[in-house]
Amino acid sequence: MPMPPREDQPRADKRRAVTFDPTDRELFDVQRQGFDWQLLQISAVHRYRDTFSLDTACGHLAELGYLVHAVDAGNWATVGDMHTAIAAALSFPSYYGRNLDAFDDLLSDVADYSYGSDPASAGTVVAFANFDALIELDRSTATAILDIFASHARLAGLYGHAMLCLVDTKDEDLGRGVNAARVMEFPPNPPEPFDESIVVEFVFQCYATPAEADEIEAHLAALVDPVLGAVGRYQTRTQLTSERSGQFDDVHSSSGRTRKPGQDLVDVSVATRGTGDRSLLGDQVFHAVSGHLDFEQMTERSYTGAELVEIFAEYPSLA
Repeated sequence: MPMPPREDQPRADKRRAVTFDPTDRELFDVQRQGFDWQLLQISAVHRYRDTFSLDTACGHLAELGYLVHAVDAGNWATVGDMHTAIAAALSFPSYYGRNLDAFDDLLSDVADYSYGSDPASAGTVVAFANFDALIELDRSTATAILDIFASHARLAGLYGHAMLCLVDTKDEDLGRGVNAARVMEFPPNPPEPFDESIVVEFVFQCYATPAEADEIEAHLAALVDPVLGAVGRYQTRTQLTSERSGQFDDVHSSSGRTRKPGQDLVDVSVATRGTGDRSLLGDQVFHAVSGHLDFEQMTERSYTGAELVEIFAEYPSLA
C-alpha cells in the first residue's frame, strides 16, 4: 500500500529542480555531457596541478549555475587562518568553534542549505587555491578537510545537492578519494614585451595577380591599422614568394588552395616598430585579418640587433 503524503512535504510547484534528471532521457543525455557530471561521477573532491586549471574549472562550474566559494590558502600562517577564511567564505555563524569537529558539524548545514549554499543554484563548490601552503602548514588538517567534505558531499547527494571541493596542489598523495583532474584549456602564453629595438614582421602568402596583390596590400594596411597603429609605426610591402617557399607549386602546401591562371604566390607583409606584447600581437593581427582577407598562411618573425640593417632596407619608414 502506498504511503500517504507527509504533511510537511512541499507541494510539487515548490520543489527544487534537480541538477541531473534521468526521468527526462533527452535532457539527461545533455546533462551527462556537462563539466559537472564529468567530475561528480568520479568524486566530490578533485585536485588540479595549477591555479590556471583550478580557475578554469571554477569558471566552467559557475557558468553551469554553481555557487563557487574561492578560498586562497597562500597567505595562511596558522590553521586558525584557515578556519577564519572558510568561515567567511561559507558564512558560518559566529559560534563556529574553529576546529575540525566544528567544521564537520557546520558543513552538514551547508549540505542542507542552512548557509553557504543556495537551493536555487545547481550546486556548491569550495575551491582552495594554493592548497600546498596548508599541506606544508599541517598535512593532517589538510587531508581531514578533504575527507570531511567528501563525507558531507555524499550526504548532500541524498538531498539532490551537488557539492564539489576543488584544490590546486602538486601533492599526489592526498588519499584515494581525491581525483586528479584536468581541464582541456591551456594557460595563456607569458608576456613577451618588445620595444623600438625590435621589428616584428607578419607575412601573408596569397595567390594573386599583380593588380590583386596591390589591392590585398592596401586592404591589409586598413585591417591592421587599429592594431599596429597602437604599437607605433608600421609599413607594408609585397614581393614574389621564393621558389623554395612554393612559388611554382600549383597547390599550396598549407591551405590546399589551387592557383588560378595569371596568379603568382606573393608575400604581402607588414612590419611594425614600437612597443607592445608579442604574445598578444600575433593573435590580434590574425583576428583583424582573418575572415576579411584571403590568404594561404601567415608567419611571424622578429628582428633585432644586426638583423635590423636588412629589415630597414625592406621597410625604410621604420628606420
